[in-house]
Amino acid sequence: MNNFKFKIILFLFLSGTTFAQNKGNNFSLSVNYSYTTDSKICLTPDAPSIFNRDENFILEDILSYSTEIRYRASMWLIFGLSFEYIEKNGEGRNLSSKEFVVEDGYKVYPLELSAYYYLPFSTENFKFFMGGGFGLYFGKRTRTFGTVKFENVSSEIGYGILVNVGMDYMIFDHFSVRGEFLFRDPEFRVTSKYSSEITIYNGREYRVQTDNITSKINIDGITFRVGAVYHFNLF
Repeated sequence: MNNFKFKIILFLFLSGTTFAQNKGNNFSLSVNYSYTTDSKICLTPDAPSIFNRDENFILEDILSYSTEIRYRASMWLIFGLSFEYIEKNGEGRNLSSKEFVVEDGYKVYPLELSAYYYLPFSTENFKFFMGGGFGLYFGKRTRTFGTVKFENVSSEIGYGILVNVGMDYMIFDHFSVRGEFLFRDPEFRVTSKYSSEITIYNGREYRVQTDNITSKINIDGITFRVGAVYHFNLF
């Protein structure tokens, strides 16, 4: 029992030290730059054959931008709300005629709410944290084939959980740089169609189908993020 009490007191002491190191700043605002390893577009998720349902267009090396505001609710608990913009395109093949090259991709707008915990071994300059949360994901599929493009018909709101670990390095009392790893696996369906029946490709005119096309966007890679953070106090 005495050993247990000692551990509790040590934990509170270390947590209190972490709180003091923030110098009374209860808010922070960050601007971040992210790299995600890979993602995919499921081209025919509703196909009756499992082999066709598994046909994916892989997109790798995704760069994105985000901003996050965090609020320290207690000496050890922090809440964060972030908004991100992700856009990725790559060269693919038109399924109906493989000799035609298209530019295929997506635009995704994650909105994520997270809770973080400052780890007790943080120091005055290095603040380690881990956290998890829940995200909502909005977006659309993009495609350019010659002079014609996809237009969005409808899209689901994706959702999912996320986990991250990271560190703030305090440069000054109110400024730090942040590095973190983010693990998430959002996916959602989108319905698109070509905006016109006629396209010009390599100087020739072609007719395309304007039927609705349903696909699924899945960003399942590991995200590495760096950011600049401003720490401040509102009340």
